[in-house]
Amino acid sequence: MREIASIIVFVCLLVPSAFAEGMKGTATVLDAVTLQIGAAKFRLQGIGAPKPGQICKNRIGKNYDCGAIAATGLMDLTAGAVVDCRYLDKNLTQKSWARCFADGYDLSKGMVYTGWALPLIKDDPAFASVLNTAKTKKHGLWAGTFSSPVSWSHNAQ
Repeated sequence: MREIASIIVFVCLLVPSAFAEGMKGTATVLDAVTLQIGAAKFRLQGIGAPKPGQICKNRIGKNYDCGAIAATGLMDLTAGAVVDCRYLDKNLTQKSWARCFADGYDLSKGMVYTGWALPLIKDDPAFASVLNTAKTKKHGLWAGTFSSPVSWSHNAQ
């Protein structure tokens, strides 16, 4: 019986993402809503953001790759921070929905506040204040014109 317990502990140490409720550490930004810590991938809960290649217009009407810039915004929020992500679902075979924090700062709210992401649910009370601030101060996407990330990804296919 002791040998079986030792084997289980050994396997858990080899594949921590399969048994953990989340991960904590240095994050790699894969796109504006996806992080990787170790081998685990996390999709930021409640938000959508432009994908790389999505074209937006800045305040003077010049086109730019807002998906790439949005990913850079998430890099800025995670730079030098310990990122703690907790799964909201158990779909560990692909990107899993998660709440992620960089040194305690909610990354989903941060992306909406900086204007590089939008709430997935219209009028979501969890994001109302930060979305209003982003719009009013013309942060990120709000400084120019853009298509909703959801509609753009459907049209690009």
